[in-house]
Amino acid sequence: MPKLALQLRRTPAFCPADSRVIISDPDDNPVAFGSRRGPEHWVSVPERAAFRFRAGSELVVAHPHPLADDDAVLDAYHGAALPIAVQVALGGQTLHASAVVADAGALVFCGDSYAGKTTLAFALSRRGYRIWADDVLAFEARSADGVRGVRLPFRLNLRAPTAAHFNAVPGEVSSADGGSEEWTRVPLAAVFALERVELSEPGSRPAPRRLSPGAALMTVLSHAFCFQPQTPQERRTTLADYLELVARVPVYSLTGGQDLGMLDALLDEVEATVPASAARSRTGSEGGRR
Repeated sequence: MPKLALQLRRTPAFCPADSRVIISDPDDNPVAFGSRRGPEHWVSVPERAAFRFRAGSELVVAHPHPLADDDAVLDAYHGAALPIAVQVALGGQTLHASAVVADAGALVFCGDSYAGKTTLAFALSRRGYRIWADDVLAFEARSADGVRGVRLPFRLNLRAPTAAHFNAVPGEVSSADGGSEEWTRVPLAAVFALERVELSEPGSRPAPRRLSPGAALMTVLSHAFCFQPQTPQERRTTLADYLELVARVPVYSLTGGQDLGMLDALLDEVEATVPASAARSRTGSEGGRR
C-alpha cells in the first residue's frame, strides 16, 4: 500500500449537495459527510475541513474551515478523512479499531466509541507491546502472505480516566514515536470485538469467545469505515475483503475495557488467548494447503 500525503489549501471548499453521513458519534449525531463530484471523493467534517481525493492518487487535499487551526484539521484528517481515503485511493480497508503488536502479529480491538479500544492498547503498551494503531486500523486483505495491518499516522486519544489510572499524559504517544514504521505492515493475529455487557456478579467477566465466520463477518462490518455512497463494485470489493479477513484471522467477542479495576484480569485473558489463536490459524492454513 503506498503512502498518502496531506496537502493544505487555504481556499474555499466545494460543498456538494448530495452529501451522506459516513461517520456518526455514539449519540448518532453526524460527524463526517461523504460525496462525489466526478472522479473526486469528498469527506467534510463541519467546522474543521473538507478533504478531497480520488482513486489511484496518493494525495489528499484539505480545505480548512476559516476558524479551524492546524491541530483541528489534523484530528479531522486522522479520524475521518484518512480511513476513507485508504479505502478509496489505495484500495485497502479500515476498521474502527486500536491495535498493538505481539510476537504473533497485531492484536486488534474494534468497537464503538468509548468501548475501551484505546485503554486496552495503552494498557498493553505498559506490558511491553508496541501501539500500532489508535481508533483507525488499515488492513490489506488480498496479500499473498495473509491479511496485514498497515500502520497509519495517528495521535493516541487517551481519555482522562485512563490517563489518570496510569499516571500518563494524554497525547504522549503518536505514530511519530515509531519513526519510519508509518505505512509499514504486520500480519493480523487476532481481532477482539469489544462489547458492553452487564456482569451478573461483581468481579466476574466472560472469557473471550471465538465467533463463527458468519457472526465474525457481521461484527467486523459493523465497525468498518466505508465511503458513502458506494458503487455496486465498491460494495462487492468491501465484502470480499472482509470475508477474507474473517476467513484468515480469528475474531473474538470480548467484554469491553472500561472497567479499570478489572483491567489487569482482562489483559491476562487477551494474552492467554493469543497463542491459541495463532496456533489455530497456522493449523488451518496448513490444513488448507494439504
